Amino acid sequence: MKRLKAGLIHALFIILFFSSSLALAQEQQTVPSPMEEWTVLYEQSNSLLEQERFDEALMIAYQTVGYAEQYFGEEHPQMVASMYNLAIMLIDFGDVEQAEPLLNMTLELATRVLGAEHEDTVSVQSALGELYGEQGLYEKAQGTLEIVLRLRGKNLGEEHRDTLITMTTLAQIYEIQGSYDLAEVLLKDALKAYQQLESPDRMDISITQESLASLYATQGKFPLAEPLYLQVLTEKQNSLGEMDAGTLITSAGVAELYRKMGKYDASETLFLQTIDRMKEVLGNQSPDLYLATGNFAALLEERGNYIEAETLYLQVWNYDRQSLGEKHPNTIIDMNNLAGIYRKQGDYSQAEDYYVTSLEYIREALGDQHPETLSIMNNLALLYENQGLFEKAEPLFKEVTRTARNSLGTSHPKTLAFMNNLALLYESQGVFDKSEPLYRETIDLNAEVFGANHSNTIASVNNLGYLYLMQDKQDQAEPLFRRVLTQWEVQFGMKHQKTLKSLNNLARVLHKQGKLQEAERRFLQALSLRKEVLGEKHPDVIRSQIDLSALYLSQKEYDEAESLLEDTVSLAEEVLGKNHQYTFEALNVLAELYEQSGEIEDALKTRSLAFNRRSEFFDRVLWGTGENTRQAYIQLHQSEQDDYLTLIAAHNNSENARLALHVGLQRKGLLLKISSEIQKVLEMNNNADLADLAEKLTESRKALASMTLSGPKTESPEEFHRILLNLEDEVNDLQAELGRMSVPYRNTAQEITTDQIFDNIEDNAILVDYVAYKQKGQSKMMALVAQNKAEGCFILWNCKNARVDMIPLGDLEEIRKSISYFREAIQDEDAEEEDLLSTGQEIYQKIWAPLEKFFGNKNLIYIVPDSALHLLPFDAMIDEDDRYLIQTRDLRFLSSSRDLVITPLKRSQGEFVIFAGPDYDSDYLKERRKKIVTQSTRGGVAKGMRISSTGLRSLSFEPLDGAEIEGQTIKLVSDKGENPSVIFSKKIAEEQQLRNLKDPPQMLHIATHGFFLGAEESLVKRLLSVQRGGLQKIPPPGDNPLLRAGLAFAGINANAPFLGEIDTDNDGVLTAMEVLGLDLTGTKLVVLSACETGVGEIHDGEGVYGLRRAFQEAGVENVVNSLWPVSDEGTRRLMEEFYGRLFEKVPIQQALKGAQLNLINSEEWSHPYYWSAFVMVTRKDGFVQN
Repeated sequence: MKRLKAGLIHALFIILFFSSSLALAQEQQTVPSPMEEWTVLYEQSNSLLEQERFDEALMIAYQTVGYAEQYFGEEHPQMVASMYNLAIMLIDFGDVEQAEPLLNMTLELATRVLGAEHEDTVSVQSALGELYGEQGLYEKAQGTLEIVLRLRGKNLGEEHRDTLITMTTLAQIYEIQGSYDLAEVLLKDALKAYQQLESPDRMDISITQESLASLYATQGKFPLAEPLYLQVLTEKQNSLGEMDAGTLITSAGVAELYRKMGKYDASETLFLQTIDRMKEVLGNQSPDLYLATGNFAALLEERGNYIEAETLYLQVWNYDRQSLGEKHPNTIIDMNNLAGIYRKQGDYSQAEDYYVTSLEYIREALGDQHPETLSIMNNLALLYENQGLFEKAEPLFKEVTRTARNSLGTSHPKTLAFMNNLALLYESQGVFDKSEPLYRETIDLNAEVFGANHSNTIASVNNLGYLYLMQDKQDQAEPLFRRVLTQWEVQFGMKHQKTLKSLNNLARVLHKQGKLQEAERRFLQALSLRKEVLGEKHPDVIRSQIDLSALYLSQKEYDEAESLLEDTVSLAEEVLGKNHQYTFEALNVLAELYEQSGEIEDALKTRSLAFNRRSEFFDRVLWGTGENTRQAYIQLHQSEQDDYLTLIAAHNNSENARLALHVGLQRKGLLLKISSEIQKVLEMNNNADLADLAEKLTESRKALASMTLSGPKTESPEEFHRILLNLEDEVNDLQAELGRMSVPYRNTAQEITTDQIFDNIEDNAILVDYVAYKQKGQSKMMALVAQNKAEGCFILWNCKNARVDMIPLGDLEEIRKSISYFREAIQDEDAEEEDLLSTGQEIYQKIWAPLEKFFGNKNLIYIVPDSALHLLPFDAMIDEDDRYLIQTRDLRFLSSSRDLVITPLKRSQGEFVIFAGPDYDSDYLKERRKKIVTQSTRGGVAKGMRISSTGLRSLSFEPLDGAEIEGQTIKLVSDKGENPSVIFSKKIAEEQQLRNLKDPPQMLHIATHGFFLGAEESLVKRLLSVQRGGLQKIPPPGDNPLLRAGLAFAGINANAPFLGEIDTDNDGVLTAMEVLGLDLTGTKLVVLSACETGVGEIHDGEGVYGLRRAFQEAGVENVVNSLWPVSDEGTRRLMEEFYGRLFEKVPIQQALKGAQLNLINSEEWSHPYYWSAFVMVTRKDGFVQN
């Protein structure tokens, strides 16, 4: 909405009023002394006003009114003059509430005393009309000023200065009301009259010229507006100076004109310069400053800089709320502008709240049929359309269009805009038979009102062309888009946003017509200019990238298309949101790319063979390589597994689903399986009965790895294969013997088959194994639902049918982002309930709802997550009935499906050990550290573990005050029953205490900081260098995430700078790699009550490579860890509930679930932020033993 500029009430009115009233009073008064005294008071009040002694001026003005009433009476010209003078001062001071009724009283008095057509009465009426305009009461302002103009023309003449000033003021009101023709006539007549005066005031002419330039700009008549604006600005700069207030106001107007013309760089430069100067000259509370600031925010919005635009819009809104009031039209429009920013950022809830409130206020202020009321209603309809809520959008669009036709007329610019938007809605709904005739009508009316080549007309032509494009009527679309491009290039220039849109649309038509070379040239031109003008992340850039990618597909340039599409999908989701049409289009084109690239079904057997052989390869060589290099091997050959899964997914049947289950069984957790197996062998070296076997196994494995990597040397091929077979048999025999003597080793090393998996799935249970993979570089996710289904194989009895169903879940990046949104919604205490509901249901629909039909009436579900799903609080997902999944299903989490099969370990009978609230600043190693650093005697693996990840030396942790209280609370709960516990806190909560436990603890609770450091970026480059060559070679060392994940114990802050040079057994850091070396065999429960102990480096197919799995591989049955930091009080409450149930002999899984359900049912802790952060990962045996 256009604002009426303040300051149009001229001092001339007061002078004329005073002189005429004084003359009349001199004729009527015989005693001059009261008049002289009144004159002194009147002049004194205005003198004080000029001196900016505002309070004194206002006080004298009030005295003047009182004096006039006392000596002249109420019905007297001096009373009229006194009241008028006071009202004008109140307006200047911003006290509109008192000024308006006073002006109305003055007008009534002047009409009685002087007559309705007396010029002094007309001056009062003029001031009242201008006040209405400043209040946003435009209909009142228009009616009042029309009367003033008629009377001044009659009294003073059409060419009198006061008449011309009124013409300019009324023209501004007409412009705001959308009566552009009437405004233009008045302004042109005023300019013509000024030029005919003998000595016209150049400032009056400049004001009128500037008003006409503003009118042209509003109408889009930029060739007329720009020279006129620049003429006014130059004259003001020459006559008033660069820093004059009037010059700065005009400068802001020119900057706004450049914005409308699409000259964004020039506009931004001028806005920034002008706003800085306004702050210096006008101060920080000037209305003109905030008018310019609001227009600058609109520029930032158009350039896609929504964050800064929002900040400025908020500043303007807060200023207007304070200065004009909450319900002033300008303030309401500020709120409308903010709603628009929220809509574009995808914050639909906030946008709707602001639009609805704005609509309520504007209706109250201006009425149902005012143009601004209709504009805000139109914006609300646009919001609903963006959300696909057509049933809400359509009636609003229809009401707006119908009301505008009736109240404003069919030819009114706003009516035409509303008609265009209704046509757009029909287009979005696919109702083309309604959309096309409405577009045509809009084009004809715009041409009639503005002209055939006006920007409004061409915009409608562009929309009609786009409609034809959607309908695949390319021959009809092409001439329209060429016309649009030609006109907009002339009117706006090549770099204007509208011009670039028409260029891109023309390229799309050319693409569909098969004119690929011209299409590519124009697409590339549009994309390059859009990035230059609008920035890399503007929606129009996304549009160009989508279209260019589609062209590359047609040209079979798949590499270019894939690279561009991956970037476009990410960009669209970041900038526009995942529900935006552009995001959907980008994903659709990406899907088409995969379809066109294709796969050969006959390759399935070859991929299967390659996969099994690669598994054998890993089993051989990973034993003979360093810990870091193992990860590099897995990553180096990951694409083979991805290609295999891609083929399986392309041929979805039960048999192939079983193959996919085999993939997960073989590869999930492979790195930790090998690491754990090696660790178990090393532990055997401390056992006299097992040491020799362990050493032989190690040597045999290394020899097998070496020969596998090297290939035949001096041996013949036959001899080479014979040696390999002998080594394989030797390794198998040694493993079997060690397995018979050590259950922990057997659990780690044994081979598991899919048949064994089914043998361990109860009849009332289901296994859901999520598998992540990449399809031609794009991450994908599938779910494998495995169960034993009873089927009648003979007449009298049933047989078990081991069945696997494969359910494709689509793009993993989409799932990852949905998980991210869900986690953010849970952790954001200020998030709206509907945000939690929508994000929880969104991820439920993506990864769970497609599986439900395979569950039947089975309620016990084993879940093996993969990739980003390791970070998902499954229990907190929300189903179609708005229920958390924990309330409807019994979920059991496994790290691998092999955990269903492993042999139960004998439960440890050790103590319940608690570590809580370590003193991170403890410096107990100070003296020993000096000696160790000096001697530098420690080396080998332990030293390398610290040095290899330099980030550990920068570790520093704040105290966890609530952790110690948590530990004490748990100890109290345990000590009440028959479960005595020991607690280590503050300085004695050392890493060494955990290592020195006599026996593996029965349970272990650790309340401290957890950490996970980022990977070395150089690893990717090193892997790429390996892949360039075709020869077999050992990959370079990777960056082992087990060395970057850990727990903080006492003394870490003091010891961190010396890590790698001091005793690693008690340096304050327990890494995941070191956890593998702890003897936790038979420990039934470890609770990691620390920040994000459930996270780590996630590898598709490998799982969370961090603390959680390390504790499992160390022999722990059940590990409870957190997915995000939870408040001290919330954690303490959950743990108290959990251990209370546990010590009442409730099985571990049920104890945790019961505690979580209890929090759900509480008023204070029902939010999933508190109860869903903690997840238990276990082995099947952990569910049934207690």
